[in-house]
Amino acid sequence: MNDAGRGGPTFKEEVKASDFPKFDGSQKTFIAWLAKGDHWYRYSEARCWRESLARVSTFNFEGLAATWWAGLTYEERLDRTQDWPTIRNFVCRELMSIRWTEKEWQDFRALRFRQSGHEDETPAAFLARKQLHQRRLIPILTDADPRQCALEVGNLWMHTPTAWNACLNIDDCPTSAILIKLATNRHSVEVMVYQYDKPFGYD
Repeated sequence: MNDAGRGGPTFKEEVKASDFPKFDGSQKTFIAWLAKGDHWYRYSEARCWRESLARVSTFNFEGLAATWWAGLTYEERLDRTQDWPTIRNFVCRELMSIRWTEKEWQDFRALRFRQSGHEDETPAAFLARKQLHQRRLIPILTDADPRQCALEVGNLWMHTPTAWNACLNIDDCPTSAILIKLATNRHSVEVMVYQYDKPFGYD
């Protein structure tokens, strides 16, 4: 931290190879790699920092991922590390199998409120859990198209307890942030209604 002399203290933004998680081609390390890259890209402001993020993200490739990356031509590696969204999509499409994507969508569609292992979660926590899962597949990074945000809201609302429709109108939620906030405000009502609705299942 240093004092810029104009607006008070400032923080120097930089990303180091040692800060980026290792990725060996496995599903577990891929999810951690995605999450870290998405987080840094979403909250970075400096253009040069964003551009360096894509290059740094490949430094800790190991095993299968390292072998695959080394097998690309220099021109391919340079082209695919122009920015984080480009390298993210390229790795997801070319290295991770179609089966991984299909399995992630299957797991997403199987998410249910207070399912095994999440018996005490709130409605807002459930929607946040779904958001985290979906963004592995369809990231919302910066300046997202309103239609993409609306699609995310619709996907998060799928397979919620049917009685929730009486408590919350997703037409009032242009983004998932607003949806989750409203679910927080109406937590008590939704939990109460859910207790009556539970025997009748989900949409």
